[in-house]
Amino acid sequence: MATPLVDYLTQVASAFNSKGQLTLNGVTYNFASATGKLYFALAGHAHLDMDFVQNTIPVVLTTNLFNDEVAGTTEPTYDLVLADYGANKLHCVRVGTGSSRTFDMA
Repeated sequence: MATPLVDYLTQVASAFNSKGQLTLNGVTYNFASATGKLYFALAGHAHLDMDFVQNTIPVVLTTNLFNDEVAGTTEPTYDLVLADYGANKLHCVRVGTGSSRTFDMA
């Protein structure tokens, strides 16, 4: 699911990981002196769970409310996110409706 915002986000993340420079919409991001590595991107306030890899960066979206119109109920829903750098895994532990998920980090 590539949207312009997700594409921009992951282009900046890729530039950070390569310690490069990137200009988007007139803004220059220079990571020549940056340290560390970006392993994943998280997004909330989504209307559904979704995950994909964009520009080598795993992007994880989490729904924020389960709405069952048939039953007439809503339930707050979120993930507790646990990054296991030793195993290179990102664990999203679901609280509320839905299932827990595990992803490989970049």
